[in-house]
Amino acid sequence: MVRIVHALPQRDRGAVTRRELTLLMLLCVVALVVRIAAVLAHGHTMLVGDQRNYSAAGQLLARGRFGWEVEPFRPAHPSAFKAPLYPLWVGVLYSILGVHSEAVELVQAMVSLLTILCVWLMARRLFGPSVAVVAAALLAIYPLAWDHVTTLYPEAIAVPGYAAILWGTLGRRPTVRRAAAVGAACGVMMLLRPASVVLLVAVMVAWTVVSSWRRAMTLGGTTVACAALVIAPWTIRNAIVLHAFIPISEEDSAIEGTFNAVSASDRSAPYAWRAYTPLALRLLAERPRPTEVEIRSVRLHAALHYIERHPASLFAAFFWNGLSRTWDIRGMSQVLADARLEGRGPTLARTGIIMYWILLPFALVGTWRLRRRKELLAPILVLAIGTSIVYTAVAGTRYRAPLEPVIAMLAVSVFAPRLNSVGAKWLRHRLPDPSGAVTATVAA
Repeated sequence: MVRIVHALPQRDRGAVTRRELTLLMLLCVVALVVRIAAVLAHGHTMLVGDQRNYSAAGQLLARGRFGWEVEPFRPAHPSAFKAPLYPLWVGVLYSILGVHSEAVELVQAMVSLLTILCVWLMARRLFGPSVAVVAAALLAIYPLAWDHVTTLYPEAIAVPGYAAILWGTLGRRPTVRRAAAVGAACGVMMLLRPASVVLLVAVMVAWTVVSSWRRAMTLGGTTVACAALVIAPWTIRNAIVLHAFIPISEEDSAIEGTFNAVSASDRSAPYAWRAYTPLALRLLAERPRPTEVEIRSVRLHAALHYIERHPASLFAAFFWNGLSRTWDIRGMSQVLADARLEGRGPTLARTGIIMYWILLPFALVGTWRLRRRKELLAPILVLAIGTSIVYTAVAGTRYRAPLEPVIAMLAVSVFAPRLNSVGAKWLRHRLPDPSGAVTATVAA
């Protein structure tokens, strides 16, 4: 941990103190204990939803069949049904640890500690050391920021990934090298979850706000180019294997699960996404069975045709999905129903949503206080609005998870003046450098 502190960028504000570092290490220990306890308590629960597909794809990869899946129909076959990185993650761990979902979840519990470290670094630079420590403490126990480690969902890796990219972007002076690195990282995140394209847009907005238009074009082009270079090999593979242009996955056809007559007319859950619509069931029942590419084409065409005939459905879906479901502005029973469908524990889901409802108003106040810091406000707003737009088609509690570290940090930032004045007296002892001299390791 000392080596990590001495490797911090010089722009991070203030001296890292011995007490602060010790407290951060204790918080990481507490966080790890909490996460491991949650994994063990969740234990041997039957995999539901997409978890079964990720597990099956991981088992196929462990047998040397990368890019093979069993969905949307058996038998196993080369596929682009899902983005490739999370099945790769599961498959590698299955190869090393055996086919045990609990072992994967325990590794994810350890990886999730990166969220705490990245938010601590980011909040320290943006709001001060005391805010950073409190935000790290909050993320150590806040279930919505980590409860996906108890499932086989890509959000378990996406949350620390989002936090790392935002730490490398928000409030920093952009350079071509930084733009290239962040662009490559965004490409990796999009191969993990295609919805991470929102993060790429937010990064480009961050570059634009702090740069001239000419330099912003250079930086933005570099970011997009590096992201595209990371994604390109998988796109080429899809073209060769599936004989179709599929940039990442066939998940874009999932919009038909929202934009159809059955979802629109459901009074109890308007525009709630459905995996098996009448069209999807009919396609899967056809003989001879259509290919994945044909199913994707038909479903996409049906969704776009429905929107064309019912343009008001876009606004209705945005309200019910992009706002109500994505941001959980709804009843507890509906939230718990989604958690059950995703295989998440009801206790953690209930605790997490209560904490979220408490944090959200403070996060909104914290966002308002950033109105004079456009280099922070613009990308955060784009990230939030973009998430609502993207998940107008497919929305649920778990899709908001990558934003939880930002919500926690903004909520704590409301109390920054008070926290920093109180914490300055307590966080006094500076961290000794490797030569033995007592020094500030991070410049103001």
